[in-house]
Amino acid sequence: MGTLTFVPLSSVPLNTLTSLTLINLEDTEHQPSEFFQSLSCLQSLEITDCYRLKSLSGWAILRYLCSLERLEIHKCKELDLSSMDQEEDNKAIQGIPNSQTKMRKLRLVDMDKMKTLPPWIQYLPKLETLALYNCKNMETLPGWFSHLTSLKWLKVVKCGELSRRCQRDTGECWPQISHVWCVIAYEE
Repeated sequence: MGTLTFVPLSSVPLNTLTSLTLINLEDTEHQPSEFFQSLSCLQSLEITDCYRLKSLSGWAILRYLCSLERLEIHKCKELDLSSMDQEEDNKAIQGIPNSQTKMRKLRLVDMDKMKTLPPWIQYLPKLETLALYNCKNMETLPGWFSHLTSLKWLKVVKCGELSRRCQRDTGECWPQISHVWCVIAYEE
């Protein structure tokens, strides 16, 4: 029978990684921007069960993860992407060409602190799928949401008030999302 050997992370050339899953980073409250600098080939990033994580720079994601096509964040209950240093992030993001961002799929699950979508999402011109699950404190969509013209799939499931507001024809957010080909919104 063969032997399974783990190599130290420091010996892995991070600039060649195409997929990365960060699970249960217990001691991490802030993911520094420098972490993303060496992940230029990353196409898929999943961050899950990082219960103490409080901040994640949208600017760093767009600037350094230019090959990223899929981002999933699960069960990071202290993370509020909507309350980041928006003014600083927005100024930095505006300097990044839209053609540089490749993200097509964004999934946010169990984000208890998040009240609205972070502003950096508006700079994802190729975003096709946005899925929001169990983000109970989300109340509404930002005014720029209708500018996500490539969006084909929007799922808003168990997101409290937002689930109600995204109902076809009757929800207050419907005018902002009516351009989306498939909208699934419900509260269980």
